Amino acid sequence: MNQRVKLLFRLTIIPVYAAMVVGAKEALALVPNIELVTFLLSFAALVFPVLMVLGIITVFTFIEVFIYSYGVANWMLLYLVAWPMLVLIVLLLRKAIKWNWIIFVIINTLFGFAFGLIDATLNFFVWFNFDFPVTVAYYLRGITFDIIHGVGNCLISFILYKPVMLLWESHLKKYLGGIETMKQEKGYFHIIMGEGKGKTSALNGMALRAIGDGWNVKYVRFLKNRPTSENKVLKKAKIVVENYYHFSKKFIWEMDDAERVEFKAETQKGLDRLKKIFQDSNIDMVLIDEVLGAIENKLIDEDEFLLILKNRKPNIEVAISGRYASDNLIKYADLVSKIEPVKHYIDQNVESRKGIEY
Repeated sequence: MNQRVKLLFRLTIIPVYAAMVVGAKEALALVPNIELVTFLLSFAALVFPVLMVLGIITVFTFIEVFIYSYGVANWMLLYLVAWPMLVLIVLLLRKAIKWNWIIFVIINTLFGFAFGLIDATLNFFVWFNFDFPVTVAYYLRGITFDIIHGVGNCLISFILYKPVMLLWESHLKKYLGGIETMKQEKGYFHIIMGEGKGKTSALNGMALRAIGDGWNVKYVRFLKNRPTSENKVLKKAKIVVENYYHFSKKFIWEMDDAERVEFKAETQKGLDRLKKIFQDSNIDMVLIDEVLGAIENKLIDEDEFLLILKNRKPNIEVAISGRYASDNLIKYADLVSKIEPVKHYIDQNVESRKGIEY
């Protein structure tokens, strides 16, 4: 989408969200200092660009002024100072809130307790002519409402944060998050195959690129269980590599029949996990390392794998790796890359090196 369409989309969201905030405020107008405005504006600061949030605050303020003609100057000044303060605090603590959502609850709680103090401070400079005793008396007169405000904000944020965030991630983000966050309608199927080095590295690169654009990525790995350095970076990017080989350290050709049976059972758990992942509408990309090797070694039935692949949610992008892919898989794939070895230092008896091969 071009920049004009993207801008138009965001401009449209501003008055719609502001109207929702006004509606929420008026719905609770008869309940003193119990309100949804703090929650809605601080949540907007979590999910929208900052200029959109400031636009929402401005539109909300002017609608309120239009509704209530009395005390216009006082309320306009308070709203145009207090709400941007709340947004700024949330923006500064965005990463911390994603790490622990209770921080969001604490911010809203403290903001409710401090709302009367912000109002009194503004009045001290603007309306009370720097009269400190009058300001203190004004603040103390409303401190009961501030306590109610803080407790109300605490309960509302604690109760609503998780369900609203879940609703945002599962449905609203697609529409309200902007054009760039909309899920693709069709996800393509990639095969990275061949005898050459670099197949897993290609999947890792896809993972980091997708997560950099805000995609929800799942990464499943078969046949491998040795720790590798890239997992540290993937973990920092909040991509968990799910390994389905834990019971042994042997290569498959070193196993006896009993071990192969156990290996197949553990690999089947990974396939069962994929069935669930492929039906999750919140997931954008699934990367499956060495599933071709699992198919080749009869640990996974190719027809079963192809069936769950075809039945996945249509938006999910899938990339798999391994040495050999059948004609059926290649025919179904949208993209097939083959990595062939031309020259490798392993032929000179160079051992695998940490940071390069693992």
